[in-house]
Amino acid sequence: RRPSNLEDASQYEEAINEANLLLNYQSELNDILYFIIGNCYCSLKDNDKAFIFFDKAIKMNSNFSYAYYNKSISLYYFNEYDEAIKYFDKA
Repeated sequence: RRPSNLEDASQYEEAINEANLLLNYQSELNDILYFIIGNCYCSLKDNDKAFIFFDKAIKMNSNFSYAYYNKSISLYYFNEYDEAIKYFDKA
């Protein structure tokens, strides 16, 4: 099953597992897979892991505005307002 479909269905742990499996087999969409994993961890309220995966997505694709935006939202909820603004401005 596709990780994005699992994420949409709120099956976050399964989406993370599926995305990690796909990371082993291809590299063209890794920024999107990292983004999906970051979203799942964010939904699971694990901001530390979410930050790691949003950063990986951004590192692979510095123009990935959704990754910047979602990291800014996560930082905001983590009360890191100044840092959140920096990432929001890059989105």
